[in-house]
Amino acid sequence: MDDPANVRRLVYIPFHSRFCDEPMRNLEFPKDMNLYSKFPSWRQIHLLLLLESIEQDLVFPQIVQEFTKTAMKDADPLSNLLDEVFEAAEDLNTGIPLKQIKALILERAEGRKFTFKKDEELVRQIQNRLSFVQWKEHQHQQVYSSGVDGSKTRARKLFVGIRLKQEDGEGESEPLP
Repeated sequence: MDDPANVRRLVYIPFHSRFCDEPMRNLEFPKDMNLYSKFPSWRQIHLLLLLESIEQDLVFPQIVQEFTKTAMKDADPLSNLLDEVFEAAEDLNTGIPLKQIKALILERAEGRKFTFKKDEELVRQIQNRLSFVQWKEHQHQQVYSSGVDGSKTRARKLFVGIRLKQEDGEGESEPLP
């Protein structure tokens, strides 16, 4: 689910009733063999109900909200993976470079296929799924050991406000210089 606008509009409604030939249990009802012939006569009333619901601020019952949340989570393996690996960091002076995030996602994919044509696509998807992160570019000193000692200032992009989840509860991230 890469389009947050579509995701916000989706609602999953659990349907616990069952229609069968011989109802025997609770929430079982007899099949209406003429149901399809009734649809045209219901069209107008359903359109009116739809228009009324659009005019009002429709609040879905708790069970519908929970079912929708669970269904969305099941349909979005990247979101699940990000939830497993990362957590919010209180210290906004630490961060994780995109290169490290990308490597962790591919390492822990476990058969799930994640392909990102461009790094910008991965950045956008992470920002859509993890509301607590910030995408920043900062200057840092990088020392090169190519025979000549020296350092150069380079811009590096990383996510700030995020850290790796650890088994012992202590997250890990990289301090900004």
